[in-house]
Amino acid sequence: MEKYYRGQAKNFSGNIKNGNDIIPSILRDKNNDFTLIDEYNYYLDCAKSMQEVLDTTIGSDDEITIKSLGMFQHYGIKTRLVDITKSKDVALYFASNQFFDEPGYIYEIVPGTSIKELKDDLRVSVTRKIQTILDSKHLINNKVNLFYYFKLRENTKGTIRLSSITDPVILDYDKLFTVKQKENLRINKQKGSFILLGNEVSNDRLTGKINRDIFTNLNDPIEVPAKDKLNYLFELTKKQINHVRLLPDSDLSIELTSKYNEIQKLNRFTSLERYTKSKFKYYSLDIKTEKEFVEFVDYLINNLDKLRSEFENQDFFSFIYKELVDYFSYYLEIRRREIISEEYIIVNYEEVFDLMYDKIKVA
Repeated sequence: MEKYYRGQAKNFSGNIKNGNDIIPSILRDKNNDFTLIDEYNYYLDCAKSMQEVLDTTIGSDDEITIKSLGMFQHYGIKTRLVDITKSKDVALYFASNQFFDEPGYIYEIVPGTSIKELKDDLRVSVTRKIQTILDSKHLINNKVNLFYYFKLRENTKGTIRLSSITDPVILDYDKLFTVKQKENLRINKQKGSFILLGNEVSNDRLTGKINRDIFTNLNDPIEVPAKDKLNYLFELTKKQINHVRLLPDSDLSIELTSKYNEIQKLNRFTSLERYTKSKFKYYSLDIKTEKEFVEFVDYLINNLDKLRSEFENQDFFSFIYKELVDYFSYYLEIRRREIISEEYIIVNYEEVFDLMYDKIKVA
């Protein structure tokens, strides 16, 4: 059976064991008063305000569809969906690309009894989950019995299984969106799917909460040490796994692709030095930190001529001006705030260049 993975760049909840740290974005930083009613109102506001931009699906009765939620999740709007991937390397990227002083984690998810992949006979499970959000105000405020509600709504005498309301289901992007994978780089490269979480039920009635208990059945995650994150990012970029490849429609990806084409295709290497200085900005820090960072930037700029052939590889170019910039920005911000001691910053600028530029070091 095919496995899925989820990469997280840090411990967000304080409890990483058994999937307890997997929290859908809409529940992060929320108190216990947040209900399905609040969730529905948030989705509705997002859908109405961003309908033209995201081409979200809104019916005449203010219906929010699973395609709407998928589109929201696709572009960073908070939802109850949890992103997963069929690629362990992609999960490793998302476990490594932030919070460079903290370990990341990779969860392994094997579809089974509780978390199921979407099949034809499970589509009613998706419909019921969405319908409970749409009718949440009525169902919660009136303490409606869900068995009778769905029997009447679906006009059926069959059994209404509570698991179709409470248990999560895995949906693949390419099954949800009506586009071919080859036409969407984000879908193709991320090998993306997501988990649609169900609702918490008590005495056959909604409690008003999203059900996260299902994640407690997962095995403990694989830890990605903080000191290895940048090295992993560099190795992954050799496999064309980086920000530009995974998120080609982000503003930064478009900027980097445009700049790469200008420098490489139009042969405007004179702009490379200016671009490098603009990306690796000199920060106003303490003297030691500023001196170290200036040395690093100067080292890069002084070797740009030698790096021209390396920059013919667009993924390498993107790594330098995205992942490496992110690392140093984070590193310098921590130093500036004096949050942690220097011993936690394992990979310094000399080690980075030893890793990447062996050819430069050869006379």
